[in-house]
Amino acid sequence: KMNSITLTSGGIATLLANGRITPTLQINNIRLTKNGEKYIVLLSDGVHLVTSLMHISFNQWIVEERMKIGSIISVKQYSLIETQGQKLIFVKDIDVIRLNSQMIGQPVVLTAPNQSINTRMSGSATLNNQPVISSHESNIYSNAQTVPYGGGSNYNQRDGSTYGSSMPRHGQIGSNVSTSSNVYGAVQPIITESRYTLINELNPYQNRWTIKARITNKTDIKKWTNQKGEGLLASIDLLDESGEIRGTFFNEAVDRFYEILQVGKVYSFSGGKIKPANKKFTSLKHDYEVTFNSDCEIIVLEDDKKIKTASFEFTDIADLPKCQPNDMVDVIGILKSYSDVASITTKFNKEVERRNVTLVDDSGAEVGITLWGSHAKCFSEEDLDKHPVIGFKSIRVTDFNNCSLNTVVSTKVIFEPDAAQTTKLLSWWASQGKNQSFVSMTASMAGTAGGRGDMYDPFQRVTLDTIKMDNLGFGDKPDYAKAKVHIAYIKYDSDKDPWYTACPLEGCNKKVIQEMDQGWYCEKCNKSVPNCIRRYILNISVMDCTGHSWVTAFNDVAVSLLDGQTADDIQI
Repeated sequence: KMNSITLTSGGIATLLANGRITPTLQINNIRLTKNGEKYIVLLSDGVHLVTSLMHISFNQWIVEERMKIGSIISVKQYSLIETQGQKLIFVKDIDVIRLNSQMIGQPVVLTAPNQSINTRMSGSATLNNQPVISSHESNIYSNAQTVPYGGGSNYNQRDGSTYGSSMPRHGQIGSNVSTSSNVYGAVQPIITESRYTLINELNPYQNRWTIKARITNKTDIKKWTNQKGEGLLASIDLLDESGEIRGTFFNEAVDRFYEILQVGKVYSFSGGKIKPANKKFTSLKHDYEVTFNSDCEIIVLEDDKKIKTASFEFTDIADLPKCQPNDMVDVIGILKSYSDVASITTKFNKEVERRNVTLVDDSGAEVGITLWGSHAKCFSEEDLDKHPVIGFKSIRVTDFNNCSLNTVVSTKVIFEPDAAQTTKLLSWWASQGKNQSFVSMTASMAGTAGGRGDMYDPFQRVTLDTIKMDNLGFGDKPDYAKAKVHIAYIKYDSDKDPWYTACPLEGCNKKVIQEMDQGWYCEKCNKSVPNCIRRYILNISVMDCTGHSWVTAFNDVAVSLLDGQTADDIQI
């Protein structure tokens, strides 16, 4: 016989009153939203019900039936959101106490968020296989599938100057935003500190929210191209007292905001769309990211010392060998030595600058680091000669020479960061570190000849995940990489041949057009030819241990993949 489980008496009302408890509740019902992306769950304390929205990480739990109707759970972490006057629970973390259980009690919806708890409530309500759900509850549950969820309580109209839809494009205004002008001055919004939504509270069920955050990083503008078209994008990293989140701007939003937003300044942001984070393009730990369109509202604020300039989770250098290759870590240490900046050229004539440095910390270890591109020149040699404290945020671990580190596009290199470790390391270096011997985590790091070599050199094998994380192919020039993959699928469309008709004349290969007399005309050569040749354009899905990607194989590569069969050979 199963041990009896007691649900938390008054747990639903306490949650809705934002009481800080860890209640034991039962899952009364589960439904998938109409867009098929999120799950809505009715939670019961045996007497009352509340509509709850589950963090996206629990989608797989529900699919795999690791939590289901009847399961008894402990709600460990949650936040309140409000839509159309109705309070809902956004569940972030749970423990499943019992997977299978009969329904407890006959719960009904707690209609008034502040109604008092009837003294007859009992967390030890009796088991019942047929719980009674009122028609009122059914209406709420149905509506919850269609209404736009939002944190209405976190939103207020604000005075002050804004960057919004009425804003001129950045070509009409300078990038220097004056904090004393009437237009971009130090704004005193009506919204109070307590009404800002914390970054770690953001979730896709909110459609009205405002955050106050410092910009800690801003990427260059990149061009993107896919089947839907092409455009521009740029991203920023936002930090407040609770955490970090990435924000991305596309097309018109890039035009409107990119030159205005400055790293290090504090702003309020509202009006963006929250969606699950694509971990292939960000190393931040937040489960979500924000897409800002041109209609969002951004307000420049006075600096807030409570918001740090950067957030770190430092790994001791001595612990780096415990990391896996391609892990992204934060490290801090004293710069012990460095090489000159060197320029190397790959076999594809891509020129890349690099500098090798050695970093040490009070764990008694040192590690070799290769700084690539702009990172190689971010400090003067005068600064480096002083053995400064340097922090690296989101730097990649490699297994080259046993263990070493490489900067990537998203790495932040910070001179003497605002962190307690900076003061501690400076004191340690002055008192004993400069005379200490260190255990090297890197087998060899000899001047400009050290390091891993060009990160994108085709002789250095990378993973598909690395290619995506480093945004290879998004620059003005092509990037080259070498990866070992398995072919998962070759796309074939019966309505479209996987080749094109090409000019047979030597050195041309341009597309030709069939003429009325059955000949072929080449616009480049300005000639008609009696025959054409067919050249492959194969769309192939490839995969490795980190994921999959679509690639295009042109004729010579495609022929080798198909055991020497040309497109003319297989044309029907």
